[in-house]
Amino acid sequence: HLNNVAFATMFENARVRFNRALRPWTDRPKNERSMVAAITINYLREGQFPDDVEVSSGVSKIGTSSYVIAQAMFQNGKCIATCDATIVCRTDGEGKPLRQAVVDELEKMRTKN
Repeated sequence: HLNNVAFATMFENARVRFNRALRPWTDRPKNERSMVAAITINYLREGQFPDDVEVSSGVSKIGTSSYVIAQAMFQNGKCIATCDATIVCRTDGEGKPLRQAVVDELEKMRTKN
């Protein structure tokens, strides 16, 4: 059985990898950070250990200073959970608009409705 902490950890791991591929750390100003503002996880089915898990990620919404990463977790060909994480851009401790270069990269990973 995969408990709720395991689900959250796997979504976080995939989200970090997604963000690093989307916005390489070396391309941003030193004072610019992104942080998770909100997370919603929907548990759809029981997950089994040690069966493999696959997490798919994409950008579902782009705002002025934030974006939402939509994720789905699959195991044995079935979706077992979904996750929406709102990521906020911060500079010097305050919310700041996303740079155009970031928006352009986010658009490349936009989900289809």
